[in-house]
Amino acid sequence: KLEEMSQEPHERDSWGGAAVEEMERDRAGRMLVIGMRRLGYQSLEEVRGVDRYLLGRWVRESTRVRIPWLAEKLGLKTRGGMSYGISWIGRKMEGDEKLKRKWKILQN
Repeated sequence: KLEEMSQEPHERDSWGGAAVEEMERDRAGRMLVIGMRRLGYQSLEEVRGVDRYLLGRWVRESTRVRIPWLAEKLGLKTRGGMSYGISWIGRKMEGDEKLKRKWKILQN
């Protein structure tokens, strides 16, 4: 019975498509503005250094936006740089109290 069910055609995932991507980009855009303000910046162009990766990680964990979109919004030239930075900041936070405090500020 289970084997028969697994061979049946599946319905398309309702959480896909351009409309959902646009909605997620809008939500991520609002989060970027909120996050930059919580970190003490007036504009996204001002966000530099580890704060870019911290902000990127926060948004990425809460939305379904694509890495290239996030990299562009945070002023990184490559998606690889953003992807690496998001991963790196997660490891760096483990032993850095200052980053942990900033992470808590973003989450509140």
